[in-house]
Amino acid sequence: MAIVVKCPGCGKQIEAPPTAAGRRARCPQCGAVVQIPGEALPVAEGGLEELAAVRAPSATRGPATTIDRMLAQTSPYGSLRLLAPIILGIGIGLGGLVFLAGLAALIVVSMRGSPLAGVGVFVAGLILAVLMILGAKVGSDLLRLGADVGDRTRQILHSLEDSADRLPPE
Repeated sequence: MAIVVKCPGCGKQIEAPPTAAGRRARCPQCGAVVQIPGEALPVAEGGLEELAAVRAPSATRGPATTIDRMLAQTSPYGSLRLLAPIILGIGIGLGGLVFLAGLAALIVVSMRGSPLAGVGVFVAGLILAVLMILGAKVGSDLLRLGADVGDRTRQILHSLEDSADRLPPE
């Protein structure tokens, strides 16, 4: 018998299988964390293989619920979310190095008797550093946006599959 849970974020009622008791899942509508009431199933004597077989959706039990899918899968876009701040950090680091190189060039060229050329090199380095940082920020934001769009698309497809499973047979 399914466990019915009300999402604290959007109020949508979610059906969870008994195997999800005592666990947390994300609401397919708003993404809020939902605590499934009840006690978690103990690990059987057969080990994790038996527990996985109990939780795995099968053709005899009917279509998998959204909670089953959320418990069984993680986002395939998690690596993009991890890569986004790394790219931003690399861009900031490289931009800082270019800025310091431009500052060093300003000092060296000015000491050799061409202060105007030194200022030109420094300004060029400063512009390049800003462009590198902005490019890294845009790249980071695009990766995050791509991951969000991918996750939302998966949520919509799962909702459509669930809706199609609830339609009466023709």
